[in-house]
Amino acid sequence: MAAAARGAPPPSVAVIILVFLLSLLGSLPLVSRYHLDEGWYTNAAIQMVQSGDYVTPRYADGSLRFRKPILTYWVLATSYATLGIGLVSSRLPFLLAACATLWVTYRLARSVTQDPRIGLLAAALLGSNILFMESATKATPDILQCLFITLSLWGATELLFNRRDDPRWYALFYVGAGLGIATKGLLPFAVIAWPLLFTRLLPSETDRPPRLFHVGWLMAGLVVGLSWLAGSLLLRGPEVATTLFEDQVGQRLEGAHRLFLSNIALYLLTPFRFFAPWFVMLGILAVVQRDLLRASVRQQGRWFWFVLGWLLVNVAVFSFGNLMRPRYLLPTFPLLAVLLAGLLQQTMQGRPARVIQHILQWVFRAATGVGVVLALVGWRIDQRFAIGGFCLSGVLLLLDWAAFRRSALPQLIALGLAIMVAFGTLEQFLKPVVITSPAAELTQRLLALNPPPERIATVGLRHSVANQIRLLSGGRLALREFPDNEGQETVRHFPVILAPPPLYHTLAEDPSYTSKACVLEYQPLSAEELWSALKTGERAPKHEKDQKRYYLIRKQAGNGTSERPS
Repeated sequence: MAAAARGAPPPSVAVIILVFLLSLLGSLPLVSRYHLDEGWYTNAAIQMVQSGDYVTPRYADGSLRFRKPILTYWVLATSYATLGIGLVSSRLPFLLAACATLWVTYRLARSVTQDPRIGLLAAALLGSNILFMESATKATPDILQCLFITLSLWGATELLFNRRDDPRWYALFYVGAGLGIATKGLLPFAVIAWPLLFTRLLPSETDRPPRLFHVGWLMAGLVVGLSWLAGSLLLRGPEVATTLFEDQVGQRLEGAHRLFLSNIALYLLTPFRFFAPWFVMLGILAVVQRDLLRASVRQQGRWFWFVLGWLLVNVAVFSFGNLMRPRYLLPTFPLLAVLLAGLLQQTMQGRPARVIQHILQWVFRAATGVGVVLALVGWRIDQRFAIGGFCLSGVLLLLDWAAFRRSALPQLIALGLAIMVAFGTLEQFLKPVVITSPAAELTQRLLALNPPPERIATVGLRHSVANQIRLLSGGRLALREFPDNEGQETVRHFPVILAPPPLYHTLAEDPSYTSKACVLEYQPLSAEELWSALKTGERAPKHEKDQKRYYLIRKQAGNGTSERPS
């Protein structure tokens, strides 16, 4: 890629972060992208705010939960205390953490390559990563851990490659790792170990060994990472440590030996899955410009092996577990984005680069056409489809006009921005039509009761729906969840019961209860139903097998009647 771009310079990193933020901001209040794991943290944070106990995380039923360290709960509790309890306040801190990770990645890339253009491209690559975008809008620890580990690796990079041994880089290296430990557990210990090991495995041939070890900042990092654990051990005893260890190590090793080889293969494929467009470009360049790519790898030098080694450390650690989760590799993605950006920037030259640019331009035009078609016919299914299509096609046209009259760098950045916008369109306009939840209607029904119930029993309700109700009610509704086969004697002492048909039929003849049909829960729309809606202009009717009815059963102070739903 030519060093100087024709026309105006590429956008600043602020533009990339702003597009990322705006692409995802509208999905924060949507239940269509709710993930069950969010409830483990939001339920505990709600209880912290309501009880004033900010030291002990708990499940929704009040039992202790020591499976993860404390920092994620504190982030949520702080957001609730400031903004109130809700879906937006649950997810906003994590979206802001993702934006901060993009900025740190940009600064890290600038520092290690001395080229701000690579920093811009690295931020665009990371921001357009589907797994990164998904994690940015979930109230789970993954994106926080990614931010803190990236901060730690930035400090390590300055110490290891730039020999800047002033206190701030030691602080980033050790305290960043400590914050990572306080967020999700043991992995940040590997962040400290890997740079130290790297200096032994691949020492610099020209310079003195870097001074990575610093007792003072190491102790500061340990205090940050382990102080809550130490305090909880004093307050609650060894249960804290044993539960945390079981979650991090013990339960992960059961039967793991049978999955080891498959885990290695799947984890090694994970970066190729989530950085697919960029690896495809590198693959093309590797075929037609092999010598140039080899020269670029040599130019990366020890940095190439540092990034690759960090990836392999993570693959090795998680391959020993009995769960394979692509998000476990999220802390490796910022460094991979920097490496890929450097390789692309140095090899996008000559005729192959121009061919790729022409392909990208046609991809943009095809995607714009898809957006236009969606805008024109989407209204037959739902007006949100049409709005999403208009937004997508408009932004793609703008990016096409802004980028494809310049050099390759703005075009690559434009591709990253286009992926962000396309993902945001899917999440904000299309997915809510396909995936629905009864949580909003249930919340309105329950809050409308007079007097409002202090305790509510839910029987057979999905955990995710119960968690959504807690958030949508601002924490005002206290739900106690029971399985589908729970007997009536267990729930009779609750003034309000949200029940499936079997329990409703059991209580319907009891004059001390009033019962009303409440809501229907649907399965996600299938492709067949979407096609039928497109042809007829009406959403396809749901089949009985896809419905689940709930009944609102209320206990009366005296004798009452039970209303059968029509």
